[in-house]
Amino acid sequence: MLKVEPPTPSLPGRGNLPLCAGRHKIKECTANSSEYKCIKCATYNLHNKNARICNNHTILDKNFPSLQALLERYRQNMDY
Repeated sequence: MLKVEPPTPSLPGRGNLPLCAGRHKIKECTANSSEYKCIKCATYNLHNKNARICNNHTILDKNFPSLQALLERYRQNMDY
């Protein structure tokens, strides 16, 4: 199961950004497309050392690799 880190109590209202996975206000984000980082794919890599996936995209990408890996795992476990 994918785990997502909750916002830090010391920074109320400042969770992980959808573009860079940083902990600052979105107005303060200066990340360009080469600095994007998907927090869900980064977390997936932490928990799945044998199946590393690309995380240099935004979480807004509808085809992000950790979702695809999760869907594939569900498909493999389905008994049709």
